[in-house]
Amino acid sequence: MPSQHEIRQRVTDEIIEALKQGVTPWSKPWQAPENSGLPANVISKRRYTGVNPLLLELSARKKGFTSKWWGTFRQWQGLNCHVMARPKGVEPGKWGTKVVFFKPIKTVRKTDDGEEKESTFPLLREYVLFNADQVEGEAVEKFRAKPPQENGFVDFGPAEEIIRATGADIRHRHGDEAAYYYPPNDFIILPLKSQFGDNQLAYYDVAFHELAHFSEPRLGWKPDQT
Repeated sequence: MPSQHEIRQRVTDEIIEALKQGVTPWSKPWQAPENSGLPANVISKRRYTGVNPLLLELSARKKGFTSKWWGTFRQWQGLNCHVMARPKGVEPGKWGTKVVFFKPIKTVRKTDDGEEKESTFPLLREYVLFNADQVEGEAVEKFRAKPPQENGFVDFGPAEEIIRATGADIRHRHGDEAAYYYPPNDFIILPLKSQFGDNQLAYYDVAFHELAHFSEPRLGWKPDQT
């Protein structure tokens, strides 16, 4: 079982790595499909709190999950579903997502004067969650993110030509996650065009924002430069 220090360090390392990759909160001028949004537990239907929403969002981005629903191995079993086998490309222990259970613990100690002094410290424990996209079974279908229906979004020709000319690897994915450029694999994630409704300007604003990040390593620009 990992120590309290090891748990804190793991969480800190994940957040720092995400910030280095430019993963930060951002406005979302697009519609969220059904079953997408802030991470929630599949049994209690409650949203996760503390640092856990961030850990789950980061994991979803890395692994391409679009559903907001998460549960433990046993919780999915209780719904007559089963977690898929770990893919060959995923390291052992990396298929599930580790989150943190926090519980305040009170202790009482005597001072040198013989007085009792109460103090509180956080007890941290890790447990593993699996996203609905990692689960199989008939019951899980109602927890998967549903792509929005096509609504007649019209491409703007000149903007599309510029985007193609960049040669960027752009992947459209339905979900509520923020659009982002992922430096380690050099690709851009964007929501489906249909999620923007008829707001053509908003889609291209988002696309070119991420293309600016895509251009940074190619131009040798660093965030600390002005």
